[in-house]
Amino acid sequence: MLKPRFLPCLTLALASFLIPIRASAADNWIEVRSPHFTVNTNAGEKEARKIADQFEQIRQMFHSAFPAMRVDPGQPIVIVAAKNENTMKLFLPEEWEVKGHIHHAGLYQPGEDKDYVIMRLDSEGENPFHTLYHEYTHALMRLNFTGLPLWLDEGMAEFFGNSTLGDKESKTGTIDPGHLYLLQQSKLIPIETLLEVDHRSPYYNENNRASVFYAESWALVHYLTMDKDARQQQLLKNFLAAWQKSGSQVQAAQEAFGDLKQFGRRIEGYARQSSFMVGLVKSGQEAAEKSYSARSISAGEMTALRGDFFAHHNRLEQAQPLLEEAAQAEPNLPFAHEALSYYHYRQRELAKADQQIQQALKLGTTGFGPQYFHGIFLLQQGRLDKE
Repeated sequence: MLKPRFLPCLTLALASFLIPIRASAADNWIEVRSPHFTVNTNAGEKEARKIADQFEQIRQMFHSAFPAMRVDPGQPIVIVAAKNENTMKLFLPEEWEVKGHIHHAGLYQPGEDKDYVIMRLDSEGENPFHTLYHEYTHALMRLNFTGLPLWLDEGMAEFFGNSTLGDKESKTGTIDPGHLYLLQQSKLIPIETLLEVDHRSPYYNENNRASVFYAESWALVHYLTMDKDARQQQLLKNFLAAWQKSGSQVQAAQEAFGDLKQFGRRIEGYARQSSFMVGLVKSGQEAAEKSYSARSISAGEMTALRGDFFAHHNRLEQAQPLLEEAAQAEPNLPFAHEALSYYHYRQRELAKADQQIQQALKLGTTGFGPQYFHGIFLLQQGRLDKE
């Protein structure tokens, strides 16, 4: 359910076995740190700085547009920017394990100690930063709201995904030409069905159906946030209030939108327009790209990073060999022990988890995650007062 205190922010505003692929020895991974993000990529330092700068800019845009919304989670946001499909397979192998499964251009993976954003840099589209903006929007939606309907979560991410950022003014809600083509040429998903699509649905996982789902979700969000009549009638606010009360999206939609077949025809007509309004947001750039730190990432650290992501992504069987390999290859690498600690924590092996986090702390690891989990382990073992 939505956190009620942030409801006005949303209504007024306006996401087996390991494929045996190893990273190429020729791939040099770079880490760039900006004030609010950490970027890891094999596309070079220049690209890493550009990605960090774009994340800083869209963060500033959201901060300017919605000052009541949180734009910074308590835990770090770690971005893995894959330069191509082969790199993406290293992190999301499950998407190539089943024929016909959609290959997402990005994924947002929340966690207790850090949030991961996985994004592919060679994805198609006119806006080269679409995936970046899309995934960051997901991060903010999950930070401020709990349990958003999938169509609304993805629709908002698509709405802001095609933003164009400027020094003084940014545009949001711009139509993606690919969406426009699908909306005009495809049979749209019935509203009743669209409302109930979840992460297990073929409309989300099968390539052809998912494309229409994303496009139609964008159109519905665009209508609810940009159409003059929809705004005046506060349709989105009314839907969310009714849904929060009933727990049923279909019932809430009937209450807020009226007859759903008639509403569906209205959305279909809206979606098949040739032009759409865009939103303007006054914003300024805070980021100073030259101030970002940069360093090379060792092979062992990169292996640990993959293993840590798998542990956060609920693929624990794939995480274990990578993390053990990293710790053996570079036993004095603090992050390898930190990641192994998280793996054991997920396996409920608290003694092993505590042993690994203490080793990471002895090796000089810093930051939110190690201190957070060390405190948890002390608390669970009844040693908090003593230490």
